[in-house]
Amino acid sequence: MALRRSVLVAWRARACVSSSCRCAAGAARGPDTKIASRMTQARAGFHRLRPAMQQSGGAGSADGPPDDIPRQQAHMLYQLEALENTKWRDALRMLDDARAARLPLTPPMYAAALATLAASRQWSRGLELARTMLAEAHAPTEGGRADALECARGHARGLAPRELAPFLAELREMGLAPDAETYGAAAATAASRNAWAEAHALLQEMTRRGLVVDGRSAEDLLDGLVFAAATAERAEEARELWLEQTPEADAKLHTMLLELCSVLKEGGGED
Repeated sequence: MALRRSVLVAWRARACVSSSCRCAAGAARGPDTKIASRMTQARAGFHRLRPAMQQSGGAGSADGPPDDIPRQQAHMLYQLEALENTKWRDALRMLDDARAARLPLTPPMYAAALATLAASRQWSRGLELARTMLAEAHAPTEGGRADALECARGHARGLAPRELAPFLAELREMGLAPDAETYGAAAATAASRNAWAEAHALLQEMTRRGLVVDGRSAEDLLDGLVFAAATAERAEEARELWLEQTPEADAKLHTMLLELCSVLKEGGGED
């Protein structure tokens, strides 16, 4: 048991250094740039509509001439983008006001509201807003889709292991296909609860869909596998693969995670 603790302490110490190295070495997977890209996208949508706003002037009403609607949508988008990240209630209220005024909501408007909800960690509310957006046949913007999946990942972390696979299937049915990061987060959630059978099944599903786990989800899985008595040698090998940041290394890491989860699923990794 003392040996296990020493291995775990050493792993966590290395993991802190490894995270810093991976972040500095991999610009593509380095500091999170989602917020900046979301802001750029939404502003681009606003500037495309801005000429109509400048020509019309004033706030107007959705009951006015059809030409007035783009200006109002641009004004609403500008207001949504101006909100602080913590003002998620204001974002939802503004969308409700727009519906009450019969102002059609656009994908950039949904994306701006989703960005605020994701930044405020309002996972369930963000997921419900994404469901509404897709039900209205709106194709999400790239930023809106990214934030909707971020809300889905946050929501998944609060689910029981047996609920994870049905939840991912529900996302696919509503038109929000889970990406590798979302599958990885679900597998890591199962692993954090020692539900190795569910984690293994999710990794297998990723393999069938041509996805491989990497980034934060892989780190969370590795941490759980070491804690569950994966050997120090195997953990070190997996950590080195995780640090390589190449498609080949990520594919090998995914296979190794599958093997280790399979061992633990069968009870071979327990004390």
